Amino acid sequence: MNKDLEIIKVNYGEKMAQFCREQFPELLEEKDLLSQIMLTTFTLVPSHTLYDDILANNFVEEFKSYIYHIAMQTKKMKDKEFERPEVLLRKAGYTLYQCRI
Repeated sequence: MNKDLEIIKVNYGEKMAQFCREQFPELLEEKDLLSQIMLTTFTLVPSHTLYDDILANNFVEEFKSYIYHIAMQTKKMKDKEFERPEVLLRKAGYTLYQCRI
């Protein structure tokens, strides 16, 4: 079993782990992505009734959209390179001069 699924199973129950395996297979391919999204988004108290609540309120599509939205934001932050100020200024067309006394 995938380590992410094990984390989800422990915190949210077997039903939620099965649901995640069916609905988010591509997110499970990336190490720790789905489990971190779940743990950081639903931080108050991991609940074994989350899956039942989603089904009871017919929020399956909304839940999937929400998780994918957070995953895309997370991937963008990981992909973004943080550059030094000198490089960013040069790209914007500025020249950085250092004044030394």
